[in-house]
Amino acid sequence: MEMLKGNGPAGASAHFRSVWVMAALSIAGLLWITVSSFKGRCSSRDVLLFGGHKGWHRVDWTAVDDRVRGGQSISNLAIVTLSDKIEMAHFYGHLDTKTLGGAGFASQRSSPLDRKGRMVRFNGSGYTGIMLKLHCPTPSDQRFSLNLFTDQSFVSWKYSFACTSTQVNVPWSSFVKTYRGRPVLDDTKLDESSIVSMSIMYQSFFGEQYSGPFSLYIQEIAFYA
Repeated sequence: MEMLKGNGPAGASAHFRSVWVMAALSIAGLLWITVSSFKGRCSSRDVLLFGGHKGWHRVDWTAVDDRVRGGQSISNLAIVTLSDKIEMAHFYGHLDTKTLGGAGFASQRSSPLDRKGRMVRFNGSGYTGIMLKLHCPTPSDQRFSLNLFTDQSFVSWKYSFACTSTQVNVPWSSFVKTYRGRPVLDDTKLDESSIVSMSIMYQSFFGEQYSGPFSLYIQEIAFYA
């Protein structure tokens, strides 16, 4: 066995202190790299709300159509799996604009309660907005709406889009406050920390879209950084 070089016990002690300091610095360096990398990933990570690894669950959604006002529109939400094993929500149905004289809507709204009966609250604070990942096998000019609902009763925050791209990023500032489908002109801003529900809607936009079938495939809904 090779003896430690140095001036007796003092040399050995100095050697061990040197080894200990080098080991401590190495561990500290590794911890810094790990923590820094972790922080970087977290700060840029999107928060999945529906779809993806969370999956889609039919029980989380319910139809809210113009039948509540005497209309005849109808919506459905089916969970489908494509050939490449990607699960999606298929929002489809039929819009009727004749019964209500040019108006009409069909929508699927997320439940305000989770599957354990607890109140749902989506806190989007610290994120830029909401991202939709879509499947658009045939680009369409059909206009859909993503509606957000907060603690503020009777109003929703709306953003309209067409399925012409596989990803739609909607910043909070792009949501428009509406009441029964029409813009509300005031200075109120969306409180992204208190979203209690959301919906996907197809509607007439008061004469801009007409009676007929509609279809939209949604892969994911998430907050994006």
